[in-house]
Amino acid sequence: SDSLGGNAKTLMFVNLSPADDNRDETITSLMYAARVKLITNDAQKNIESKEINRLRKIIADMKAGRNGGDVNPPPDEEEEEEEVEVEEEVEEVEVGAEEEEE
Repeated sequence: SDSLGGNAKTLMFVNLSPADDNRDETITSLMYAARVKLITNDAQKNIESKEINRLRKIIADMKAGRNGGDVNPPPDEEEEEEEVEVEEEVEEVEVGAEEEEE
């Protein structure tokens, strides 16, 4: 059940045979399919990647000087602190996404 769970919907096809020679295999397949049917998981859209992309765009805009001021304004302490905070937030989101995958 662990390999069939996770953050996705799972579709299973069961192959059956009407031949007497394959009766045991068919019964085993049906029993397994019945167990798989009971597995429930909460499939969710991964929004972490959108958040990471948004934060990276903010960093790129800040580095390019597109923060509403001059083309290349001299960096002040507040801007540098904000850039560091955004980079740390990106790292936290990436680490959280990696931990969820494990």
